[in-house]
Amino acid sequence: MKQFIIVLLVFLMWDASDGLAQQPFQFTATDLGNGEYQFTADFEPLLPRAGAPNDPFYSYFIDFGDGNFKQGHMPDNATSFSIIHQYDIAPTEAPMLRGGGNYSKTKRPPDERIAPGTIGGISAATGVPTLDTTLLNGSENTSIHPTFIPKSFPAHGLYLVEPEDDLALVLSYRNFGQAGHLVLMYNEAYSPQPHLQPNDEHYPRMYFGEDYQGNDISNINMPAVANSFNDFMVWEISEGEASDQEQRIFADFHILETEEADNVNLAIAFIPTGAAPSSIDVNNLTLSVTSSRDPNELIGEFNGELFSNSSYTYQVHFFNESNGAANDITIKAWDIFKNWNIDTAKVKIKTIKVGRSIYSVDAHINNFCELSAEDDTLIFDLNGVYLEGLASPLLQDVRDAFGYIEFELEPHQGWRSTKGQAYIIFDTNEPIYTNEELISVSLFNNTCFVVVLVLLLLLILAIVWALILRNRVKKHKNA
Repeated sequence: MKQFIIVLLVFLMWDASDGLAQQPFQFTATDLGNGEYQFTADFEPLLPRAGAPNDPFYSYFIDFGDGNFKQGHMPDNATSFSIIHQYDIAPTEAPMLRGGGNYSKTKRPPDERIAPGTIGGISAATGVPTLDTTLLNGSENTSIHPTFIPKSFPAHGLYLVEPEDDLALVLSYRNFGQAGHLVLMYNEAYSPQPHLQPNDEHYPRMYFGEDYQGNDISNINMPAVANSFNDFMVWEISEGEASDQEQRIFADFHILETEEADNVNLAIAFIPTGAAPSSIDVNNLTLSVTSSRDPNELIGEFNGELFSNSSYTYQVHFFNESNGAANDITIKAWDIFKNWNIDTAKVKIKTIKVGRSIYSVDAHINNFCELSAEDDTLIFDLNGVYLEGLASPLLQDVRDAFGYIEFELEPHQGWRSTKGQAYIIFDTNEPIYTNEELISVSLFNNTCFVVVLVLLLLLILAIVWALILRNRVKKHKNA
């Protein structure tokens, strides 16, 4: 048997000291003869994450380079797998593998989100993939299918992705013998910031003679829904011979950072040349983007000013990933460097967000939030709230599973660094620990101090220049 190495990049997602880690590795294929190959991949063991279960697992997505793909989930703590694939013709693209660590606290997603996992054979006569199992329904002419998503909660139809994730999409279409353009629409116009960025290093990958046009829609009769989007990916499609055959393009996106959880939409349409915009069918895909890779987190900043009291402002973000609502949430926060003044009279609760409800008035906050202190720890008890679980079948919007509390307090000593941490308890469950938030404090990260220092330097320069001019005038008079 002949062996060869296919070099590619696989994005391994785990919690490292600076968040997401990316590492290249080798993906090995063994020729079994008659176009059959055995693919084997070895992953690094998943690193522990605070508050995460002890049995993480990898998800994977393979694009075999011939229009076929396979995806699934590895067993808990497994670090390798092998898959056999049959080629009837040589692949037109190098096989690609993507894997990601899954730390979900809820039940595992189904092993295959698109059934069956391995799709169809290939017509050796024409070299065109013949896809025995279609992803299009009935007379549908386009669809978007997310493939590699480490987390998915099909009970309520949500696809959950996180910032820094890499998302693979299968774009299916039929052109029914017509020339035209396939257009993918993304990054909705209402949003102040984009959520998706194309990963152009290896994608898009095309197998049916499509001509990728970038984002140019200037000469296309776009449907009205296009006005709701800022960005586009466009392919020119020729008439083709098999007008009703499903054909596929693989597109890849990087999920960008976002301040708050949000539902985002993508849309796809095949637009025949000369077709009226009102006659074009459009299909949509909704993704739920979380606000952070670890949604339970602590973030903070220093508010010191040169001529006023110093303070710290912190936000503790929490995320209910269970299958039911939480009614009592306890948050305990402390400073590892012990520089917080936790006298409750000097702690100000500024804002509380539970689901999509935001509270910023003391009278409202005091109705359900009790503040206390114990040793060197602040304790916030949110009683009688309703924070829906992400895996609950009653969840209507992913934002209903998120919340945060924002508070301000004084330091014991003004120009000193702190390292805050917190944990969150939903009802009577085990505590979930957040990150450690280091705030390095010095005079030079104080705006007022920097301004005063610059003005002082300018004053000194002015005085020096005045003395130089005065000496020059004296010398001139003496001469």
